[in-house]
Amino acid sequence: MPSVSKTAANASPQTEKPTHYTYLKEFRTEQCPLFLQHKCTQHRPFTCFHWHFLNQRRRRPIRRRDGTFNYSPDVYCTKYDETTGICPDGDDCPYLHRTTGDTERKYHLRYYKTGTCIHETDARGHCVKNGLHCAFAHGPHDLRPPVYDIREIQAQEALQNGQLGSGEGIPDLQPGVLASQAMIEKTLTEDPRWQDTNFVLANYKTDQCTKPPRLCRQGYACPHYHNSRDRRRNPRKFKYRSTPCPNVKHGDEWGEPSKCDSGDSCPYCHSRTEQQFHPEIYKSTKCNDMRQTGYCPRGPFCAFAHVESNGSFSPSPSPVFSSLTSTTSSADLARLCRELDEAKRKIKQWEEVWHQVKQACEACQKDAHEAKEQAKTAEQERQLAEQKWEETERKLKELQGDFDVLCRTPGTPLLRSYGELDQLPLSKLHSIQSQLRNDLDLVDGVIYQLQSKKCIVCQKHDRCIVLQPCQHYVLCENCAPSKTECPYCRTKILKW
Repeated sequence: MPSVSKTAANASPQTEKPTHYTYLKEFRTEQCPLFLQHKCTQHRPFTCFHWHFLNQRRRRPIRRRDGTFNYSPDVYCTKYDETTGICPDGDDCPYLHRTTGDTERKYHLRYYKTGTCIHETDARGHCVKNGLHCAFAHGPHDLRPPVYDIREIQAQEALQNGQLGSGEGIPDLQPGVLASQAMIEKTLTEDPRWQDTNFVLANYKTDQCTKPPRLCRQGYACPHYHNSRDRRRNPRKFKYRSTPCPNVKHGDEWGEPSKCDSGDSCPYCHSRTEQQFHPEIYKSTKCNDMRQTGYCPRGPFCAFAHVESNGSFSPSPSPVFSSLTSTTSSADLARLCRELDEAKRKIKQWEEVWHQVKQACEACQKDAHEAKEQAKTAEQERQLAEQKWEETERKLKELQGDFDVLCRTPGTPLLRSYGELDQLPLSKLHSIQSQLRNDLDLVDGVIYQLQSKKCIVCQKHDRCIVLQPCQHYVLCENCAPSKTECPYCRTKILKW
């Protein structure tokens, strides 16, 4: 962090650009009124300027008259529930709430638009990665100077003057090389994952820095190691205890890790960094700088706790790293509390996943039940259609038999000549007329039944094609391919 004079520290807050001021003051600080009416069109994907759910709500950052912030821009609250968005201390909580998208930190007076975005903008001028509400600057005109907490300024001045004591067990640094807050900010801007404690614990100083030692001046602000004494093994990949290796450490002095013949397979620590950032010890003791001044220049790369947690801190001011007593009951309790918190967090995540899977299963079961009911109804309709068809076939056969019998009857008056008929009495003629009408109706029925089975085009082959979409059953398989529209209703044929 660049040095700031006391005059500047006591001056009134800087004048913000209108756009910057709007985001600092209002972005995600009020609930969306359209969302309450189920009318917000920016809910999915969530690009709304206002918050929809409580865990998206951000408090407005304020620099008070005494020069302090209403809540820290760096130290996260351990009581804040990321799922519900509720903190027991409410808006008066002096620590950072890890809201959805980490908006309280990104849009804080300390960080908003103080770094340049690494992503390009689209034709509308919006960030291709973060969209319209990108918290990083896109060009010099979009940059703004950070606003500092007075305690941060005082601590930095004291650090520059050599008046500020370091935290317990601060990693060994080359003489005169001390990482500034600006360097830490640069590292966090380039890779925001370093803000996550679990990520730091697994990856800090595990990979070699790509820059030569003489060119990298970040010190502990560089998350990568520069020499063997600065390196640490990832405790998730290599199983080793927090106890120093007797081949490497003699008394209070750490030697070269190469003195141990077991190398990376050794079950003990080979460097001060490995011991300080070991899961059994990491964050188990409160940082001296935080105790004395309320500010730590190492930020997220400090191996000591900045906030009181549900495990208790060791009351002894001596380092816990000097002997085998590093695995004290206090450290074990803190480690167990961290593991418990991590387990609770994972259980919450699994519960959410299980809830989503349950909803998906219920939806699938509902769809399957509806499909089953539809299939059942279709089967019933098919059976009813088959019954009707069989009944029609039976009646047709009966009518065919009756017609054949009628044609073979010798006394049938169908073949009488006109000359013979005029000799009959009128009453007989009326009787014959009635009988003929009945017979004609019978013949018409037979003809209709026979014709209803034949193709209406060729009148030879039986009908076997159902036309779509009109559903007419009027063509045989020989005539259907040559037709583009239904011969019965003239509807265009889509398929058959």
